[in-house]
Formats: sequence, C-alpha cells, structure tokens
Amino acid sequence: APMAQGKITYDFETGDIKGRIWAGFLIQHQQRLYSAVLQESANRSTTVEAGEVGAKVSYKGFEGLGYYYRASGLGTTGLFFDGVTPTGHKRNSEGYYVQGSYSFDKHFRIAASYGVSNLYQASGEVDPILVRRNESEVGALFYKWTDWLQLIMEYSHTESVAHNGNRGKDNSASGGAVIFF
Repeated sequence: APMAQGKITYDFETGDIKGRIWAGFLIQHQQRLYSAVLQESANRSTTVEAGEVGAKVSYKGFEGLGYYYRASGLGTTGLFFDGVTPTGHKRNSEGYYVQGSYSFDKHFRIAASYGVSNLYQASGEVDPILVRRNESEVGALFYKWTDWLQLIMEYSHTESVAHNGNRGKDNSASGGAVIFF
C-alpha cells in the first residue's frame, strides 16, 4: 500500500541565534502479512505509524541538535525491520539523538553525538533474542581544506542489547574525505 509522509518545519533567526524546529509523521498500511506461523490466507494486515520532533539551534560557532521519535510497527535498525511479530502484531519503538558541535573557524569543526533506539516486545510476546536497544556515541573532527574538499576523522562506540541481556559491542575509528561539487 502507498506510504504517506508529512513534515512541517519552522526556521527562525534572532540576532546571532539561528534555528529550525520540525515535526513529521509516517503511516503505511501493510497487507497480506505472512510468516512461518501466519499463513498468507489468514489475510492479516496492520497499519504502521510513526511520529518525530526535532530542533537545531546555532549560536556563533556552537550548534546543538535534539531529535525524538516514537512508532508502532516501524521496527529498528532499518525501516520496517522487526516492526511486526511473526504472528502479525506490531512492536512499539522509540528513540532519540543529541548532537553538539563547535566550529573554531571556517576550517576546523569538532562534533559529538549520542543516540538510542529501543524496540519493545508486543503484548504477550516472549522473544529473548530480539534486539531491545541500539545505542551509539560518536566523536568527529572535520577539516575543510578547500571549498570543495573536507577531511573527516571519526571514532564511534556502538552497543546492541537483546531482550535476554546478550550484548554486542563495536569500537571503530575511520577517516575519509568528502568532495563537494
């Protein structure tokens, strides 16, 4: 079925303070759900709903961003991934993201962020290996060498936790370049 999405934004500027506030939604009806325990002939369907709000404010070299979402049937990690149980019931999810950065001059910027995404079991569901929480902290350095070339170094720590307490962790560092044209 077609998906409907909408978003409204409001930009403002007061002296040295600039900002953006937004809210959005997503809705999609999913038909003919089936799995190993749900036959396609059962004609099971569900409607996925999600909403988001966020704000970004900058003052001179500082910039801060905050974001929150809440959904039913949307899943986690990827759009619609694990959003519906094998029996066709929706799982609720929610998450948030915060980021702060500071630009020392027109070339050098430092940033840090933290984000969480939670996936809850459906009513009556017992799935101990289902992911419960994904969480990540990131620190990054940006150097704008020219108007068309930016160098980036980043470190991230990511952790996933299942409903039974099993954990997976990752620490990684990366570097690269972005070409603007």
